[in-house]
Amino acid sequence: MGRGDVALTATEVRSAPTAPPPPALVPPGWWFGVVPGVFLVVFLVWPLLTVLGQGWSGLGVLALGSTWRVVGFTVVQALLSTALTLVVGLPAAYALHRVRVPGRALVLAVLTVPFVLPTVVVGAAFRALLPEQVLGTLVAIVVAHVFFNVAVVVRVVGGLLAHLDPRYAEAAAALGAGPWRVLRTVTWPLVRPAVLASAALVFLFTFTSFGVVLVLGGPTARTLEVEIYLRTVALFDLSGAAVLAVLQLLAVGAVLVVGARVQRRLDVTQRLAPPAPSVARSSSADRALTVYSWVLALLMAAPLAALVRDSLRVGERWGLDWWVAAFADGPRTRDVPAVDALATSLSYAVVATILAVALGGAVACALAYARRGRAALDTAAMLPLGTSAVTLGFGLLITFDVAPVDLRGSWILVPIAQALVAAPLVLRTVLPVVR
Repeated sequence: MGRGDVALTATEVRSAPTAPPPPALVPPGWWFGVVPGVFLVVFLVWPLLTVLGQGWSGLGVLALGSTWRVVGFTVVQALLSTALTLVVGLPAAYALHRVRVPGRALVLAVLTVPFVLPTVVVGAAFRALLPEQVLGTLVAIVVAHVFFNVAVVVRVVGGLLAHLDPRYAEAAAALGAGPWRVLRTVTWPLVRPAVLASAALVFLFTFTSFGVVLVLGGPTARTLEVEIYLRTVALFDLSGAAVLAVLQLLAVGAVLVVGARVQRRLDVTQRLAPPAPSVARSSSADRALTVYSWVLALLMAAPLAALVRDSLRVGERWGLDWWVAAFADGPRTRDVPAVDALATSLSYAVVATILAVALGGAVACALAYARRGRAALDTAAMLPLGTSAVTLGFGLLITFDVAPVDLRGSWILVPIAQALVAAPLVLRTVLPVVR
């Protein structure tokens, strides 16, 4: 059998469908989407409609040239950030889930931690690291976005790579395909849906970027999210901010619809395997991937090290004064002791995590088992990522401020808003494996 036959056989192996689960064992897909759908309508659609109901006198904002310059910058920086994040993250995802990298757990932790750090705080760390000439430019914003979003690519794509049935690649290799040919003709087509899912997530995160752009961007480097914030808080132009929020939502909706259609065309039915231990190999490519993973981890650790350095810097000397003060009774954060603020953050995180995992997991099952309406459900589930956090927060406050649903003074509103944003990430992480 010649090498020309190898590609054909590999294609047949990777695209061969497996038998679907017995219908009696799989409930109708829409059942899984009922609770998330109600949650979405109550805590996302209703508050947004409340904000939009404040008035449409702000339509004039669409006639301003500055508005479309902001839109153009938002799109350009999101595309560049997404492309560079994929370039940086895909090799690491493959290495950490298909190659035995020494210290894998540590590398994976270092790459993941930035994603959960406060964007404003890390933005300040980048201000301390980057040269003065770079601050306020597109370069500073894109570099910071890559720092935050590499974890998305590594986790989403790596989650599928870890479960790929090795027999697909082994069959192609047995027929004479080299490592690069196996990667190109077998592995890549199988992981394309996960790559597209991670790219969509990164694009949404960077398209709606707020903290990074607010700290690192200059007067001409503003995204729609920052513009919405400035109009809401600084100018109190609620109607203008509402129009921009709708514009942002429409743009994100269009991206989600196109992405869902492309992903459906690229989906490949395959039999997944339990996570297998990474293979220890001595090829030059695997050694290069191992070195790359460690170098990337060191680069990602630089802003984290800057945060630690600044926490130990007290004026012109070094010391633990700030750490001691954080656990003393004196220092307060918005009239709340620092330790109490930490406890509150942890409790919010636990509740938001439970809600997000339940909602995202249910929608993933709905998309995997539903026989129709998948595109609409997928788009609706991802909309929270494209919604202005400023607009959503304001909408929640003015929507649930009267009896019998007066939640304005309740702590539960914060984890609800956090769960709305986190659930799509859970969905995109779980869905490729569930499918």
